[in-house]
Amino acid sequence: MGEERTTADRLPVGSTVIRREVYRDRLLAAYPTRVLEHSARRLMVVHWPGVDVLVPKTWTAWLRGAGDAVREQAIANLARGTWELDRWTWQATTWVTMLLPDRWFSVDAVFEDESGAFRGWYVNFERPYRRVGASVETFDLLVDLVVAPDLAVRWKDEAEYRQAHRLGVISDAEVRRVEAAREDAVGRVRGRLWPFDERWDGWHRQIDWPVPALPPDVAAWSRDGGAAGT
Repeated sequence: MGEERTTADRLPVGSTVIRREVYRDRLLAAYPTRVLEHSARRLMVVHWPGVDVLVPKTWTAWLRGAGDAVREQAIANLARGTWELDRWTWQATTWVTMLLPDRWFSVDAVFEDESGAFRGWYVNFERPYRRVGASVETFDLLVDLVVAPDLAVRWKDEAEYRQAHRLGVISDAEVRRVEAAREDAVGRVRGRLWPFDERWDGWHRQIDWPVPALPPDVAAWSRDGGAAGT
């Protein structure tokens, strides 16, 4: 019975799941994705150009050329609880996101959408995800590790990470978790452990899948879940 319940609870391949970021019981971001794999070991989802996402207005302003000052404002908004959300249509790249139970990071494999060229991996440090109905919930802890196809690494957004810690957005306990997770992630890269054990060349998303959509009431979501898009 236990195994049957576990199998029944898995998200079907091709189904829509909303990846939500929540801070202080408020929605911070929402990404509609398609499920590639769901097992006890991992959840793999994908989103691609044409997918509408919901993100902070400071991020869309930065993407539109407002300058780096808005990145600092974004952290201050989190600390005050004053962020606003904006819709953005994803462009140029396809992201396969690999969420690992109880890990303080996820891993994205990134591809040029038109050519299918593999650009490398993106390790996003975040709270361990939890399933909430037809969505998964986490919170981005800001610092990231960019891993090139040849496994060269560089750190990204460390200034924002330090600022968020200084302003109390990221707690001391979370910093300790992230620092341990950083060592774990770098160790996986150096050891060529999954998913860094292959180049992912030749992977392509299924072009016949309809674009996943945000549900109409997504902006009102908090921790109470909600129905997936179509």
